Amino acid sequence: MISGVLPQAVRVNRAGMEVLHTLVQKDPQALKHFSVQWADSSSQDCRLLWLSAVSTVSSQGALLSHEVLLRAIRCQPGYLEVLRGLAPYDVSLAEEVVRLYPRNPSALMWLAEVKERFDRVQATELYEIVTRVDPKNGLAWCRLGAQRQNQGDLDRALTAFQECCVHGDPGSNGCWRAGGILEQQGHLEEAIFWYNQSRFSSALKRAQDLQQRISAPGQD
Repeated sequence: MISGVLPQAVRVNRAGMEVLHTLVQKDPQALKHFSVQWADSSSQDCRLLWLSAVSTVSSQGALLSHEVLLRAIRCQPGYLEVLRGLAPYDVSLAEEVVRLYPRNPSALMWLAEVKERFDRVQATELYEIVTRVDPKNGLAWCRLGAQRQNQGDLDRALTAFQECCVHGDPGSNGCWRAGGILEQQGHLEEAIFWYNQSRFSSALKRAQDLQQRISAPGQD
């Protein structure tokens, strides 16, 4: 078993070094060679197919490389973030990947973020799907909260921001924005609580200001 694995590992590592060198040198002919050399996934290591995909995108762009990119993602979906990095705003490619992996949170997030640029209603729906598939995805909750808030749905936005806050508060926005909505609604003590959960200095300062206000003489 080891005797077969080791030569393949050496081959893949060597191929990766060759592609990296070619990318640095910006050699289009060599990139075309690599894109063809490992394009067939039927008898290849998926890592070689991904190297072919990277070479193809580098030589002719993502728009003309959908076929090899989709072969690569079918072979090994674990490299989804690589694909996303190669074609971050390619909506048709993101849609194809979601069709292949309809419950993959990373694929759904990619498509939602692309759709957010021109179709916020569908982006909201996709973020909702992510939160059902991956309920602890704090970033999805924050993005969902932002969409709901933009649509004027403050109660559901608040719920989303609170979920974002308790699931890591990525970007330090969930706790802060939950506090902001509660303050806007006049629930100052609750607002203070959520502001204080934030890592954002402005949120912590706002909690202090509100606490001083409600603690001042003559305040209920």
